[in-house]
Amino acid sequence: MVRKSCYSFENSSLNYILVVNYTHHFKMIKTKVLFPFVFLSVMLLVILTTGCEKGLFGGEEDEDGNVYEIKSGSDSQVIRQTIEGIGFEFCLLNENGEPATKFEKGENFVFSLKLNNETSDTIQIKVPVVRKDFFQVFHKTENQVEEAGSPIRGVWCEYAAMPENYEHAPAASLVFKHPWQLEENEPITKYYPFCSKRGHDDLEQGEYFMKFELNLSYSPLNKEEDTEINDIAFKINFQIN
Repeated sequence: MVRKSCYSFENSSLNYILVVNYTHHFKMIKTKVLFPFVFLSVMLLVILTTGCEKGLFGGEEDEDGNVYEIKSGSDSQVIRQTIEGIGFEFCLLNENGEPATKFEKGENFVFSLKLNNETSDTIQIKVPVVRKDFFQVFHKTENQVEEAGSPIRGVWCEYAAMPENYEHAPAASLVFKHPWQLEENEPITKYYPFCSKRGHDDLEQGEYFMKFELNLSYSPLNKEEDTEINDIAFKINFQIN
């Protein structure tokens, strides 16, 4: 059997790869010819593997590179992305509990964000995950975008300090939900950790979107190996008929 090994060295101003053939044959190949092909192959591999992890080819990411969006007129009703071992699912639910982007005026829709542990470890997701500006709604007109309100006024309103970190086994989920309108008999702490508002108006007919940013970190249980997911955002365009 003929075996080969490769070494690099410098000769004058040119770089070469010396292919050593143990049958005492030598072949000189100029690196200047090989390098562009090797470089392009490596860069293509890096781009493809990055895209698989962050969902770059999922059709949900906008030109900013960190906003996962359901655009107006899209057939999609749920944003699903896996980033650094955490699966994110975000949608709006109608009164039947089904994902939707079109609602009737007066219909009490629900914001739903799910975080799935897709690692093989039990992990701790560190607080805070949500903030008081979660689930903010904006009204779109031809000339401007206006704030339409939010169903929450804060987080952990019954605590003087933040609670402990969230602990989740492999395949376990952490779910944050809140309706647009709080029912009269529901306490403001029902949708923990949110602190709810009362008495805001139904949305008028028109085009809307809601958008929030998310930063979180997690680590395997009893280990100090933090994984951080920073500066991502979720946006859903929806319609009130």
